[in-house]
Amino acid sequence: MSMNAESLREDLAEALRDCEPDITSLRTTKKKSPTIPPAALDEVRQLLQSWKEDMEGTNPNKLPEFLYYIPNLRAGGTFLIKHLKPIVKTLDVELLRADLEIQKFGYAIEPYDWEDRRQYIRDYVGCGNESPLDEEEYEDANFEFDDDSEYEINIKVLEVFKLDGKSVKDFIVNLDTNISVIPDIYEEDMGKPDEKSHDMDEGLWGEITLDHRFHRSALVFSPRGILTVE
Repeated sequence: MSMNAESLREDLAEALRDCEPDITSLRTTKKKSPTIPPAALDEVRQLLQSWKEDMEGTNPNKLPEFLYYIPNLRAGGTFLIKHLKPIVKTLDVELLRADLEIQKFGYAIEPYDWEDRRQYIRDYVGCGNESPLDEEEYEDANFEFDDDSEYEINIKVLEVFKLDGKSVKDFIVNLDTNISVIPDIYEEDMGKPDEKSHDMDEGLWGEITLDHRFHRSALVFSPRGILTVE
């Protein structure tokens, strides 16, 4: 069956999500690995086969050369590789593993008491005193992103490995999240950041920017083994 880029991204992401175990099954099946419904694996196989056939057809440019899949759970990638290896081997589709750094950058919500503090500083200085150090108290504050403001997501590929552990040298470092990354809702499953920082150069008088970094593994699918073109 012929497919387009949007349907490939959506359908493959959904099929792979259906193959992933949930956290409950991982906790309750310590002695044996969780199983995947055969229908879910077959759906992945059919999609990969159609993708490969279209890429080897007369109009391959309408589909991406590769897709980076970010599992729902950190342990999900290892689990999926075990079950997908026979499929990709039969289809001759390249399956790799990648280490990613996902950056979320944007503006933070202003703490509720900042306007009161600003007024206190105005009154304090107005009485002839020097301005107190107003930013130190918030140096380690747990700022939150402002949902009413747009934020940036940048995904950097740190390393790519073959399933035997050998490093791959040729790959695109900065991914286009609208083209090369699935599922679209991966942001909802990132959890807590591995690194976070904020910037407030003007103290209480300016905007706060947040920089959160997430270190995640991804599965990389490429029907023709090409990771250098988008």
